[in-house]
Amino acid sequence: MMKLKAWKAVRVGVVFGLFFESLFATDVLWLAKAVAQGDQSKQTQNVHTLKLSSSFFATPISLHQTRPASITSIKLAATLTSGQGSGTLELNHTALKFDDFGDFEVFGAHKSESIPVQFIGVEPTSDKFLGDKVPADDPQRSLFKLILPEGFFSLSLVPESALQDCRLIVQRDGGVINIIPLGRESLAVGNPKTIDSKDTLPTTDHIDLSSEYLLTEIGLKDFRIQGTLGSEAKFYLNPNHQGFNMWGEEGMSTLMGWQPRSVDLRLQNTLDPSGKGRKQFELVTNGPRQTRYFLIVSPSESRHRLVIRREETVIHLVPMRATAGTLSN
Repeated sequence: MMKLKAWKAVRVGVVFGLFFESLFATDVLWLAKAVAQGDQSKQTQNVHTLKLSSSFFATPISLHQTRPASITSIKLAATLTSGQGSGTLELNHTALKFDDFGDFEVFGAHKSESIPVQFIGVEPTSDKFLGDKVPADDPQRSLFKLILPEGFFSLSLVPESALQDCRLIVQRDGGVINIIPLGRESLAVGNPKTIDSKDTLPTTDHIDLSSEYLLTEIGLKDFRIQGTLGSEAKFYLNPNHQGFNMWGEEGMSTLMGWQPRSVDLRLQNTLDPSGKGRKQFELVTNGPRQTRYFLIVSPSESRHRLVIRREETVIHLVPMRATAGTLSN
């Protein structure tokens, strides 16, 4: 009888043991699934897809010290996950010719070059001259180094927090030689950039437009025009040589004193060849003009344009937007 009771007790113990073991196993399985789902959710949140492109370059550029300047636009497609990733850098070598309104036509066949790239997140460093710390206005901004198979030039990508608009920083011999804004809007050869209704001209004739930095024959320069269409305006073109940090922002400067140039925004009689109703204003001064500047304004274009012409050739096409903040002299 005692043996029978003992056997029943053992059976009950085994059943309860199996029950609790099953319950514990189910709990562990649930926890593992939750952790896996959390990791997957976290990973999904850290995955960013980039589809970026530059504006078109009226004067072709080069990213290689010994290669000819033949690049007329750039596209970048990539997937970034937790500070690293891979993608493709597409360099457009198609020959383009621009008119006085900044529109272009294609010469010859389409030519492009696709280069596979790897992305590695870079920890920002501090430089006593250039101040390479994370910009105070956007502490979430990140910095990626682009690694190319040949490694023939150094590129860094500086995305904004939302990874929408970025800067491609071209470095050589430890210094920044070009800063190329990249936007999320696609630019196909033969399709001039179209337009965003939120970025139209104001109803008044007063304007305050400025640009990103642009590589010119006298270095990286930005432009600003402030005044009244058809009347007087100030044209800001800083003659100082600027140094730039790893974020593509101003660092050192030669600190030469300067003042904005007084100009007349003179309306031209040239009709818009595209029929969009855009107007062309020349920035007229009293002195001799080897280089001429034309502001193209339109209520239907997202980026108003500054067309820079030397003799009969357009040498630079500068996207212009409403100025944010004030300009320091």
